[in-house]
Amino acid sequence: MAKMPKPAELRQWNDHELEVEMQKIERELFDLRSQSTTERIQAPSEIWNRAPSEIWNRKRQVARIRTILHQRSRVAATDAAATAKQASEDQP
Repeated sequence: MAKMPKPAELRQWNDHELEVEMQKIERELFDLRSQSTTERIQAPSEIWNRAPSEIWNRKRQVARIRTILHQRSRVAATDAAATAKQASEDQP
């Protein structure tokens, strides 16, 4: 798997790119879980034996992306509230 971008690099991506990357990683994790339930992998613990650090890194990456998207939505909401307050104060 390719090297995971650092949080500073992720912050430079737009929302659409972050969403696409998050969906891709979540799909990979889903596929690994599906393999364990369809018995392509003999035991569910084999998922973790194959590359536990890779799985944890993917989960962390999803969490990072969700955090960045959440931070952006909070900033946008705060800016919208400030703009609305400013507009209401400007009107007589």
